[in-house]
Amino acid sequence: RFAKEYVQDRTVFGKTVASFQNTKFELAACQAEVDAAQAVADRALEALDAGELTAAEAASAKLFCTEVAHRVIDRCLQLHGGYG
Repeated sequence: RFAKEYVQDRTVFGKTVASFQNTKFELAACQAEVDAAQAVADRALEALDAGELTAAEAASAKLFCTEVAHRVIDRCLQLHGGYG
């Protein structure tokens, strides 16, 4: 959310950073990864509620979600440039 607001406000070469194609690609990639991580977490919680979540499935969900968080945070920091 903060990165999206920042790129909409930041102006470079007379254009907002949000108007650049690469910025749009990066924000879309971040949103896709967050959506995927949310789906994995939701599935794990449903399995937990049903008493069917195994330790391996829980570890897999945790690993996936933390790796996604790392990638998304890194991309957002890159969008902030020198202000990251």
